[in-house]
Amino acid sequence: MNRYLLTTTGIPALALLAAVTWSLTILGDLPDPVASHFAADGTADGFSSPLVLILGLAALGVFLLALFAVIARSGFTSGISARFMAGIGSGSVLLLAVLLVLMLDAQRGLADATAATLGGTLPLAFGVAAAGGLLVALLTRPVVTEAPEFESTEIPLSDTSRAVWFGSARISGWILVIFVAGAVVILMTAVHMLLDAQWLLAAVLFVSFLPLVLLTGVHMRVDAQGIHWRLLAGFPRRTIPYSAVTGVSVVDMRPGDWGGWGWRIGPHGQALFFRSGEGLRIERARGSAFHISVDDASRGAALIRAYLDS
Repeated sequence: MNRYLLTTTGIPALALLAAVTWSLTILGDLPDPVASHFAADGTADGFSSPLVLILGLAALGVFLLALFAVIARSGFTSGISARFMAGIGSGSVLLLAVLLVLMLDAQRGLADATAATLGGTLPLAFGVAAAGGLLVALLTRPVVTEAPEFESTEIPLSDTSRAVWFGSARISGWILVIFVAGAVVILMTAVHMLLDAQWLLAAVLFVSFLPLVLLTGVHMRVDAQGIHWRLLAGFPRRTIPYSAVTGVSVVDMRPGDWGGWGWRIGPHGQALFFRSGEGLRIERARGSAFHISVDDASRGAALIRAYLDS
């Protein structure tokens, strides 16, 4: 295990383990149910079983650790991106650990969780998480690998000839396992919130569940009309006409540079990212560049250039 992966996941994992262990030791001192959600003014407005809260936050923390571990092992093409992801990943898990401790400590010895309040400790939780994430980002040693060079091919087209190219990419392996696990956790939590009559939180979770189902892969087609793409579910789908394209190239795409998988927005533009490796970078006349991870990207780029030249 390299130092980057150890620092990014090891430090927040120890913090999460310590928070969960401490929480289990004080179960007898907590009301049942406990306050599991607090309003902006620090008063309790959501409740659940103490064990459900502890295990739920622990499961979410483990999911985040696994997600950022996979990203870390995938490599980066930029040291800045590596440090940014280290800070975001560790800070997110540290925030869960600190929130768990603050929420339960505020309820120790109470007979009724409705009396619980966090007061001004919420900013403290975010401050500790931000400081911890920054520390990890500074301590880590990024693993930066050079992007491979892709062969440039040409497809000659005459004024009367036509050609079509099809490409696709989908999430697989451990990434798919993480996506499925995350979808299951979100769905189970949403159902739990629904049964507890927490309608707003349940609705937010159900809405966040939908992208995990849709963003698992993409199909592409390049023809005389333009560049077409659609997600595996069939929607959304878009067509980029050649009049809106100023150039195309093949690039190496990695999750560390985009902060994960799915529909991403970053300093390089927008991306539909489903697996590491080659992808298309489509320069647009208006707006930022659009990237799509897709198999056989070199041939797709060659056909796009041929239609642009014709």
